[in-house]
Amino acid sequence: MQEYLNRSEQLWGIVTNGLVLRLLRDSTYIRRQAYVEFDLAAILEDQHFQDFAALYRLLHRTRLPRTAAEAQDCLLEKYYQHSIEQGGRVRDRLRDGVEECLKRLANGYLRHPANLELRRRIAPDYSDPDKIKPEDLYRQLLRLVYRFLFLLVSEDRGLISPDPIYREHYGVARLRRLLDQRGAYTEHDDLWHSLRVLWKVLSDERLSSLLQVAPLNGELFAPIDLDHCAITNRELLEAFWHLAWYQETPSSPPRRVNYAALDVEELGSVYESLLEYHPHVEGFGQTPHFDL
Repeated sequence: MQEYLNRSEQLWGIVTNGLVLRLLRDSTYIRRQAYVEFDLAAILEDQHFQDFAALYRLLHRTRLPRTAAEAQDCLLEKYYQHSIEQGGRVRDRLRDGVEECLKRLANGYLRHPANLELRRRIAPDYSDPDKIKPEDLYRQLLRLVYRFLFLLVSEDRGLISPDPIYREHYGVARLRRLLDQRGAYTEHDDLWHSLRVLWKVLSDERLSSLLQVAPLNGELFAPIDLDHCAITNRELLEAFWHLAWYQETPSSPPRRVNYAALDVEELGSVYESLLEYHPHVEGFGQTPHFDL
């Protein structure tokens, strides 16, 4: 059906085996899913009313085109185009969220009392070979944030581990649950230590097998200076909020970012836009302040 839609003038198609139903659209992306799927058996047997309501509203006859010529103007196509526009807005807001997360993480590290060595090495009068320049700190922050983004996408797609212990106690997605718990915003740093354990699990074959995780051997999880620093739970969660949620306007209600639907190209475009910034650190007389 997908090949037929891609090669013909038809825009939409439906396939079903009686138990599962898929709505497909003409798509140039052969390598990624281009359909919406409904499990009819589960909807009826388990009484998933919300899923049935979505199916009814999406696939009612009034939503579908009567002819190929009407496909561009049918309600289904309008829904689709609206989702693309919304996806573009999410990408723009995600870029803003990543920028805000970077700055909050940087200043969280610079403020923490335990990070005296970090503040010493980034000071302008420090001249030893292990000096950390603002550009070096920025590159480390980018790598750290993209660890979060990589795991949010992978975990939301169920690609990291099927082990419930990983999901409940090790995965990055668990931080979403803590964002709504005011008691989690403490001055302790146990959340950061748990993330350091996660980086180790993801890069060590001996540990990854314990949680049914495939070891990730790329440079994304290679050690960085920030891995040896500390940040409070409050600073970490306030920074992470800007990755988990976005606002279309300052007065709009927060919306959760659907990382399972984000494409690699979208994350890449966010990364490229961040390379245009120039980091700087000021205020060494008291607590240094990082900005872009």
